[in-house]
Amino acid sequence: MVKTKQNLVGMKFGRLTVVSQSEDFIDCGRKIAGWNVFCECNSDKIFPVRQKDLKSGHTKSCGCVILEHCRKNLQKINDTGIKRKFNNYDLTGSFGIGYTTKGEEFYFDLEDYDLIKNYNWHIDKSGYVVANSGDNHPIRMHRLILGLTDRDIIVDHIYHVKHDNRKSQIRICTNTENCRNASLSKNNSSGVTGVHFDNEKQKWAATIKVNRKTIFLGRFNTIEEATICRKKAQDKYFGDFSFKTNLNEANNPGTENEDNQRTYSGRSR
Repeated sequence: MVKTKQNLVGMKFGRLTVVSQSEDFIDCGRKIAGWNVFCECNSDKIFPVRQKDLKSGHTKSCGCVILEHCRKNLQKINDTGIKRKFNNYDLTGSFGIGYTTKGEEFYFDLEDYDLIKNYNWHIDKSGYVVANSGDNHPIRMHRLILGLTDRDIIVDHIYHVKHDNRKSQIRICTNTENCRNASLSKNNSSGVTGVHFDNEKQKWAATIKVNRKTIFLGRFNTIEEATICRKKAQDKYFGDFSFKTNLNEANNPGTENEDNQRTYSGRSR
């Protein structure tokens, strides 16, 4: 475990009380101290939180704060007397499928149904599943599911499918990690991140940027060779945040459970 300058055991951070030091968190290959805590709403549930999130105030509860906030906003909407629209849902499989008023699909864990069912969800122009909160701040489903109230905390859709908000498909990350798992740049002409054609050498070149420094990986006769080299470098330097391109790795709804009898489009809105 990382040696800490201060013992946080017994200290309170928002609704959380620290009980012991946890196993270290790994952030970009660096070990970060963590602490086991419990929340005022459930003292029997012990879970780890990064030390920097506790001390900065990023994490103040187990997620109960956001639930209370959402309930208050829902009550405000109900008090207006305006008849609200609701989504349609298919809860017959091992995961839930919701449908917007336009018929667009979104995915979630069945255990989160009670959390999301009272909102009217739609797909915004960026492809995220969002709903009106009643206070001019749209609620994003992935942040609601993870219990996040701090807008500085970043969430990564592991396989770039923004309408899939099952907890196996989303994760909290740093800005650096989020950038490493970014989709292909609009300026890219090769179709592969970090691969371009060197007109002077008449070969395909592969590069990768690590800690703001560009590493030259080599030149190759074919784009396939350059792509393989770039992928190996991604896995080496980026680890779990190496760009994911294979939707089969995502345990996506089309391959997770054949008994569901449902088709997953794999499209990213």
